[in-house]
Amino acid sequence: MLSYRKTFMFGDGVGLNLGAAWQGENSDGAVDYGDRGQIALSFDLGGINVGYAFTTGSVSSSDDDAMGNILSAKFGSYGDGLYVAAVYEMGDSFRNALGGNAGAYDSTSIEAIAAFALENSLNISLNYESHENDDASRTVFSQMALQVEYNFTPAFIGYAGYQLDLGNDYLDNDDDKYALGVRYYL
Repeated sequence: MLSYRKTFMFGDGVGLNLGAAWQGENSDGAVDYGDRGQIALSFDLGGINVGYAFTTGSVSSSDDDAMGNILSAKFGSYGDGLYVAAVYEMGDSFRNALGGNAGAYDSTSIEAIAAFALENSLNISLNYESHENDDASRTVFSQMALQVEYNFTPAFIGYAGYQLDLGNDYLDNDDDKYALGVRYYL
């Protein structure tokens, strides 16, 4: 893989970010991947960032190249007051084995998070994720999670979270999950 990233600063807190990548042909044993490429462009204005990314590449099991267009936006810095971010993806010939659907399909995905960090090192976040198979008009997955983090030290963080499965059109069983853990940064 070959990649390039560059940030152009135009003053205090104003910047243009550019990224490009290329990955050559390879195989994971079952599937042969052709050349793939990505480009990304984002603009920073103070605490606001807006971005766009494009990715495409060929896969041996399909006549069509997989392609994705991704829009993103964020406000703030995670762990420092209010933080809000969202990503919207439109895919063409997306591949996913969830729910027994191993074929290629057009897709739409959404991910959003809102978090607020208090002065006492407590961080509360709520996120939402969904992925749709547009060709079949079916939900592949849809979920929401609430998480609370506490910074015991800058390098040692404890967290507890609960993820609620909002349903899908492939499997009938709900898959709610919880997590309790710690992270230590070296």
